[in-house]
Amino acid sequence: HDVLSNESGVKYLLLGAFSTGFFLFGASLIYGSTGTTQFGEIANSISSGNVLSDILLMLGLGLLLVGFAFKVALVPFHMWSPDVYQGAPTSVTAFLCTAPKAAGFGALLKVLLIAFPEIHPHWQGLFWMIILLTMTIGNISALVQSNIKRMLAFSSIAHAGYLAMGILVLTKSGVSAVMLYLAVYSAMNLGSFAIISFFEKEGRGVSFSDYRGLAAKHPLMAAVLSLFMLALAGFPPTAGFVAKYAVFSSALEQGYVWLVVFAVLNSLVSVYYYIRIIVNMYMVEEEETIASHVTPMNAILLTFLAGIVILFGIYPSWLIDISIKAASVFS
Repeated sequence: HDVLSNESGVKYLLLGAFSTGFFLFGASLIYGSTGTTQFGEIANSISSGNVLSDILLMLGLGLLLVGFAFKVALVPFHMWSPDVYQGAPTSVTAFLCTAPKAAGFGALLKVLLIAFPEIHPHWQGLFWMIILLTMTIGNISALVQSNIKRMLAFSSIAHAGYLAMGILVLTKSGVSAVMLYLAVYSAMNLGSFAIISFFEKEGRGVSFSDYRGLAAKHPLMAAVLSLFMLALAGFPPTAGFVAKYAVFSSALEQGYVWLVVFAVLNSLVSVYYYIRIIVNMYMVEEEETIASHVTPMNAILLTFLAGIVILFGIYPSWLIDISIKAASVFS
């Protein structure tokens, strides 16, 4: 019975169906040019030159990338994300910003690594521009938001740009960096949206002003939320720093120096809107602060997620080893 939720649901349905149409049309063009939809056989057809039309193949791959770009919210296919994140119930938003994004990037990695490794150089330039636009538009748009859920939506768009750097590289180190980033990003975002859901009630708890003076009344919750914000910004010694370092390093190894420079500058821009929440909680007084609704199970969940962010920031070797093994599955 929420008008905003209904609007976001309809937008997601219509745009999702539209992007799926692009995806299926791309798949049909690839089938028409190679005669198969099996990943391995597509790669064999391309490597052997047994392709009906290179133009159809490249157009089909382009349409596939449009479908994937919608799923993971890459610019210019990102505008559903802020509206849906803001309108959906916070628990649903937490799911949307983690599980579909992880699945989308995983599927994209598999398609590009197994089916299209031969034509990797042909789409690198286009992906370079998409990554730059995604990082920049995501961070600049997040700067002007007053709604925390909407701010985190644009933040997730910027993070999708960082993740796409590993796909641009498409080396073993790049793929493992994407796996590492997805695991850490999921923990940081789940924790952030969990805390928002604890305070959200009757329209309150979703704007920056609602968090004024929160540290005085709920010091532990303020401290944990600050941890997640610092991790999303990429501050050491959090796992967010390790994840960004892994992605940026994999891009530097392949010579994408200017792209990494832009990514670092974008990360510096993001510090402002993450710190805004911390400033409101600790440095702005408010006579009446919002109330939290935390159960023992909620506290256990937050402790677990905060532990992941801290533990893998200080001792990341175990998670790095797992991500390297996960990357070997795609090779």
